[in-house]
Amino acid sequence: MWSFRVPGNKVVGGAVVVVALLALGSARAAQAGAYVYWANDHSYAIERATLQGTGNQRLTTSAGYPSGVAVGDGHIYWTSGTDAIGRANLDGSEADQSFITATFDPRGVAVDGQHVYWTNYLGTIGRANLDGSEADESFIDVGTALQGLAVDSGHIYWTDGGAAIGRANLDGTDVERDFITGSNLSQSVAVDSGHVYWSNYDGSVGRAKLDGSEVDQSFIAGAYGLDGVAVDSEHVYWSNYASGEIGRANLDGSNPEPGFVTGALAPIGLAVDGGVPSAPLCSKLKGGGSYEKLGEPGRLNLHDNLSTSLAGKQELTFSLESGTTRLRLVKAEEASCLPVPGGLSFSGSGRAYRDGGPGYELSYSITIATDTGAASVSAILTKEGAVVDEAAASPLSRSSEVIG
Repeated sequence: MWSFRVPGNKVVGGAVVVVALLALGSARAAQAGAYVYWANDHSYAIERATLQGTGNQRLTTSAGYPSGVAVGDGHIYWTSGTDAIGRANLDGSEADQSFITATFDPRGVAVDGQHVYWTNYLGTIGRANLDGSEADESFIDVGTALQGLAVDSGHIYWTDGGAAIGRANLDGTDVERDFITGSNLSQSVAVDSGHVYWSNYDGSVGRAKLDGSEVDQSFIAGAYGLDGVAVDSEHVYWSNYASGEIGRANLDGSNPEPGFVTGALAPIGLAVDGGVPSAPLCSKLKGGGSYEKLGEPGRLNLHDNLSTSLAGKQELTFSLESGTTRLRLVKAEEASCLPVPGGLSFSGSGRAYRDGGPGYELSYSITIATDTGAASVSAILTKEGAVVDEAAASPLSRSSEVIG
């Protein structure tokens, strides 16, 4: 067996420890084209402003009673009262009001490096590929009314419009309808590398740790009629339907700015892109090193040759050692490097050797935060089509140095 150890936490995926990992360099990603987006419930439009709180801009109209908003994969997505998921480029061009139609009264929407997810009000969560194909309206059957939606590298989170925040694994298993309780008509939910956030209608933003502990229903207070909530690497944002404003506070809840954006006119769903990493960032994705925990050594060396095209070919080789187990990926034959909100997501598969033996196939997915270097990893090792080992870990602390 091989697995990843999460520093300071339990081993995930097996009995033998493999410690990782990766570095993006000390420089923070450029905040190119960073905006906060919202659905305008009055004019049925999708709008945005810069992260300086200025330059309000209408991106698309006739969005059909929009509610939830999400950004990712170079696009903005929204749920529509016409039973559809809409999509457009981040500048509003090439708008498709019926990008996904296998929905029923959709409310919240979220996106990761592989899929688009949405809540259907009557109790299911849908999922489709990023290109809109293979839409499954009932990917998860929650069985209760649903509103907001968020996703991270391991879980899907939702609000029920009442007193609970729910959670399930990213593959739809282990549904927890009452993961966090005590919220007040919670409409929206957001997640970052450390916390879950949600809007309470009584005028507060709630927060809890990712494991559901340390619940604070009044983490940020004082703004009646909250609806949307979003988070990036520096701030928590919320939409105030009644005042037509977008508020903002520091991640620790300090320095609240209730009128960070004004003139939003009935804003509901909310999203923030935090800036889209530029192509050179993908080309600098190099790292290597070792990490030792509790006397159990592990090493992963990563070398790559990435094209400057974000969706271009990625050639990757790495070796991984733990005790007597040695795993080597010769070359990622199918791979991609894509920007996601707050970081990068790269994945691939290729021929691998285990303890010198050929005939293995390794598929991996790694998401890295551009500001901290923290990573989440999942990998599956197969031989002749059968799964030999699989592992997942989140988050992993950066513990290596840039080597190129």
